[in-house]
Amino acid sequence: MQSAFTFALIAVLTLPACHRLSSDEAKVVGTWQWVGMDAISKITYSRDHRVAECLLRGEAYEGECAPKDIAHGRWWIQGDQVIYKIEDGSGSEEVKFPLEWFLDGGAMPPKGPSFKRLK
Repeated sequence: MQSAFTFALIAVLTLPACHRLSSDEAKVVGTWQWVGMDAISKITYSRDHRVAECLLRGEAYEGECAPKDIAHGRWWIQGDQVIYKIEDGSGSEEVKFPLEWFLDGGAMPPKGPSFKRLK
């Protein structure tokens, strides 16, 4: 009985450490918008390292994301890159953004698309 109590206590005390984020990871968590030449991508990075992405093109460019259009995957930080990969079974490539874009609430890249925090 004592060992079961000890195991339960250890499990309760160590569980919160599983979702502890680094300071850089905490800055990434949220919803971001990337605006390209002919599309907008809305990407939500969650605390549990899940990612949800919606790509709006054409007539949907100004609209909202329909649930069927949202792709899900995982994200992580590697060196100076924030990387995510969609888990849809199609073997999608890893998408990489410079970590520095996330650090000040979203910085406009010197050349290329805009990138900003939505929430």
